[in-house]
Amino acid sequence: MEDLVLTLEGISKSYAGRRVVHNVTFSERRGQIVGLVGPNGAGKTTLIRIVMGILAPEEGRLAVLGTSDPAEIRQRVGYLPEERGLYQKQSVRAVLRYLAALKGLDARTADRRASAWLERLGIPGVEGRQVRELSRGMQQKVQFVAAVVHEPELLLLDEPFSGLDPLSRQQLRTVLRELAADGKTILLSSHEMAEVELLCPEVVMINLGRVVRAGSVDAIKREFGEHALLVKATGDLAGLPGVERVEPQNDLTKVVLAEGCDQGEFLVQAQASGVRFDHFQVALPSLEDVFVRLVKEAAEPRETD
Repeated sequence: MEDLVLTLEGISKSYAGRRVVHNVTFSERRGQIVGLVGPNGAGKTTLIRIVMGILAPEEGRLAVLGTSDPAEIRQRVGYLPEERGLYQKQSVRAVLRYLAALKGLDARTADRRASAWLERLGIPGVEGRQVRELSRGMQQKVQFVAAVVHEPELLLLDEPFSGLDPLSRQQLRTVLRELAADGKTILLSSHEMAEVELLCPEVVMINLGRVVRAGSVDAIKREFGEHALLVKATGDLAGLPGVERVEPQNDLTKVVLAEGCDQGEFLVQAQASGVRFDHFQVALPSLEDVFVRLVKEAAEPRETD
């Protein structure tokens, strides 16, 4: 397809005879934000490095922005590594100029773009300070600027929220949504599934180097959702026909229905019984709950004939 920016087909990689990425296949379209999620050691960073052209896969096919050439990929892609690659004793300006020069930018363009990005991220005027003088969160923002200063078409972000406070995390989510709306494509690797759930409409979930689920976050959550509703209501819910149990959920109540009990019919019957609803919605699990369930199911021994 013409709008495919990233395609992986059957990608595998081993270290010292141990397979760390197993037959991974997925693709990403222009303007998407896709979360690559899984626990530490799942193979996320290895996959990011393969896409970036830092590592070569042993098996499979990779296409990034219509090319498989590692040198071309590195020039056209922005990469924020999990481990910071900033020179601590250099000034922010010198570091950003150097990293921008590796992408073909002259010093004047690099300075102009970097200053605009630093202001946008809430740390204007730090260009003259040494990197080691900055807080962990500020260094993470400088690393992000280094990833976007050459205006890449594809961004590969490995644990981008590391070291950021809640306000900075919200700020970064806003920036990433704006970049996607502008046609940039983002692959975001993280073990922080709550952050991914807030930002990414699509996910690729991996464990032990294998894809265990991929697709729309909403569809995946619906697939694993209980037959239940979250409601704010007055009246006796536990005593209604078809209700298996009632559980408090912060300021709402979770009503778990028996299998075969239609949710719409339950609401009608409850109202007829005098229950008044101020709010109701289908109860869905968190992305983390889904992932834990998938991992547990994969670990269960399978019966053999």
